[in-house]
Amino acid sequence: RRQQDVQLREQDFGNFQDLDRSQRDMRERLRFGRFYYRFQNGESGADVYDRITGFQDHLVRDITAGRFSGSTTLVLVTHGLALRVFLMRWFHLTVEEFLQVYNPNNAKPIILERDVENALCNLEQKTGKFEKEDMPSHWFDADATAPWRHTKSLYRIRQESIEQLSGLTSDMCGGCCGETCEFDDQSKFPQPFD
Repeated sequence: RRQQDVQLREQDFGNFQDLDRSQRDMRERLRFGRFYYRFQNGESGADVYDRITGFQDHLVRDITAGRFSGSTTLVLVTHGLALRVFLMRWFHLTVEEFLQVYNPNNAKPIILERDVENALCNLEQKTGKFEKEDMPSHWFDADATAPWRHTKSLYRIRQESIEQLSGLTSDMCGGCCGETCEFDDQSKFPQPFD
């Protein structure tokens, strides 16, 4: 099923741009701050952040409510700044971190995948708890939701996607991404059907 969402559009740089005005705007934006500068008749990066927050809130609510099966793949098609703002919001990046990340090349997929083991790794790092008996049984059900943990914690960005976004590091997106995780030994993770 395809669904269009206008919240995923690129930053609006203003109506009827002319070259002289665009050059002045870019100089002024550098002085004011790239994230907060609002283009005449357009948007700032902060405006895009607000728009993407609304989209992401609905997406997370739909995932948590079970409106997608555990095997559903979601494909978001958007532009560079909107994509980076999506990741900023998803991983709770600061404005400074956001500004050090650059757009990927055109048509490069950035993949977030469901990864329960990674979520367990992060939970163990934060709480010291790691035993299966410490975890609710529904944690291991691909379609289950739990009010005590956030849906976003079950997703990680693939290492090859991190490499497409110059300036993004695994520490910025959870710190426990694929091969870089200190808990790489998969035998340490409780298996869903033990």
